[in-house]
Amino acid sequence: MVEDDILKLEIKSLWDLLYNKADKVLLLERRRLQLQMAMREQEEEITMHREMLSKQVKNTDQEHQGPRLPKRKRRRRSERWRTRSTSSTGATQPIANPSTK
Repeated sequence: MVEDDILKLEIKSLWDLLYNKADKVLLLERRRLQLQMAMREQEEEITMHREMLSKQVKNTDQEHQGPRLPKRKRRRRSERWRTRSTSSTGATQPIANPSTK
């Protein structure tokens, strides 16, 4: 009878130990899941931030390119007009009068 009580106490202490370990495992599992969720959220935030930064870079590049393009076009037009005018006026330029020198 005393042996039965001792065995029952040992069984109870083993069950308590098992439950404590199971609780620790569950707590660790919950913590792992929370950390995974936090990592996913941070990765999404990083992705969104990268996209936003790439859009900003693209916009600033376009803003910088915007004023340059019309300037280049105007420069090309003026060069074309100069070449046209010099080629057309080059043949009709008056010859310098040697007596005025």
